[in-house]
Parts: sequence; C-alpha cells; structure tokens
Amino acid sequence: MDIINSPDHPGIPLLHLIEDFGGCIREFPVYTFDKKINCAAYWPTIDYDIWKRNRISWKLNRNTRFKSISDVRKYYGKQQRKYPWEKKIRKAVWRGSSTGNAKNWRDLPRSKLVNASALNLDILDVGYYMFLQRSDKEVAEMEREFGTKERISMESFQRYMAVIDIDGNAWSSRFPTLLCQNSVVLKVDYMFDTYLYQSLTPWIHYVPVKSDMSDLVEKVTYVLDKKNEQDVRQIINEANEWCISHYPSIKLAHDMMGTLIDYAGLLNASGLEWQEQWGRLKLEKGYNSSILVQDY
Repeated sequence: MDIINSPDHPGIPLLHLIEDFGGCIREFPVYTFDKKINCAAYWPTIDYDIWKRNRISWKLNRNTRFKSISDVRKYYGKQQRKYPWEKKIRKAVWRGSSTGNAKNWRDLPRSKLVNASALNLDILDVGYYMFLQRSDKEVAEMEREFGTKERISMESFQRYMAVIDIDGNAWSSRFPTLLCQNSVVLKVDYMFDTYLYQSLTPWIHYVPVKSDMSDLVEKVTYVLDKKNEQDVRQIINEANEWCISHYPSIKLAHDMMGTLIDYAGLLNASGLEWQEQWGRLKLEKGYNSSILVQDY
C-alpha cells in the first residue's frame, strides 16, 4: 500500500494498492488495479499485466507497425488467415495453474472447472499444467485427481473455436487479451472487477458461464453448434472491435490518466478524515505500507 503526495500537486494524495488484494477497505476511496464487485470504495485503473501484455505484443509484432486502426485491422486479417474458423478444433480450451483463495483445493473455481469438463472431453480440452500455492501433500492429491496437461500459449488458444477464462487469485489479466483474438471467449462469472471489464457486456463481447459451472456444457455446446456460427462470430467481431478501441497504448495511457484525475477529485471530496482513518486501520489490521514523499 502506497501513499503518494506529489511535490508539484501537494493537495492531491494517492492511496494506492500496488498488488493483488481480495479485501475491501470501505472507509475511504482507494486507487486499485481491481476491486470486488460489491466494493464501491475502490477505484480501479489499468492494471500492470495489461501494460506488460501490451508491451510484449508490440515487441513481438513490431513489424506490423500498429500506428493506426487500419494497421490493427490488417493484423486481425493475418490472424484470420493463420487460424481460419473452418480449421479450428471444435472444442473449448483452458489451461492454467492452481491459483485461487479457497482453503480446500477441491473448492478452487479452477478445480471445479476441470471437474466439470471430465465427462465432456469431446467438447472440452481443459486442464491444469501446473500446481502451485499448495502444500506438497495437496499437490500430490491434485496430481492423482487431475494429472497435468501440456501448456498452451495464449496465441495457440486460437486453434480452438472457444476459449474459457476464469479468475485465479484475483482478476484474470488474460481476459482482455483473449478478446483481441479470433476465438469466442466463455467467461466464468467473476468476483473481481477491473477498469476494462466495466466496458464489456455479456452476449455482446463474450459468453457468460455461471460460477458453479452448472451451465458450462450448455454454453460450450451452444458456441460449437454450427447453427449458431453466425451469432458466435458476431460476438468475436464485437470483441475485436472493443479491443481496437480500448487496447492501443495511447488509449490505455489516456484512460489511466483519466482514472487518476477522477480519483483525486473523489478523494479530495471525501475531506481530510481519510488520513486519520487510514492511520487507525494500519494499527488495527496491520496493513503494511510505505509512505512516499510525505508521511501522513
């Protein structure tokens, strides 16, 4: 947790969570990378993984020169030719590790996803490629229960007609990037909201799946059905258009500055009481913080 007060703008402090955080401080506004759905006090901005993925994408595709929207559309054309719809594997895919906050590994949302797919291997290629954040005993149990599958790169997900996305420790940082590809995204209901998530609409940009996986097979069957191909490909097109309008670096920088300006106004409007409240919370809950430039 950082409190930043710029010497150029001493009246605009910034209380910023710089890491994944599953709680909710309600006493005053906090500038964050994500927030729980019901935590109105948190003010999310562009998260660090978006910048990381954006930078890597530009580095890997620097020869495409994404200087304009037309350049981005040309890139999508290349993706369509590399992964044509007609040659895609008629399955939904997911790969990931055993991240999550459940005490019992069987209660991890990702474990529930893997379990739900076990009896539907004809339409689902789902599995863990790595077990972590668990004891040696738990890892051994998970290996016996699930086994592991080969890791698949994010780009190679496009070999499949559909890609499943699900939260781990906090928000899914890969979700926006998946919307920039040419496979339909099935998004499992999530607890954590981000700045970019707020501009997305289910059934327009992605296909929603219930968190208990009760409709997973139904939704996967729907997107793989040839009768629904036109609707599914329209969802992909809408997702790609969203990506074009939200993902360029200059747009991300503009939006990040906008969230910072709005947050400063919100914090100033809350008065100076937040400083006393923050001091009390630090003592009561043991929050670890660093004070930059000026200590309150």
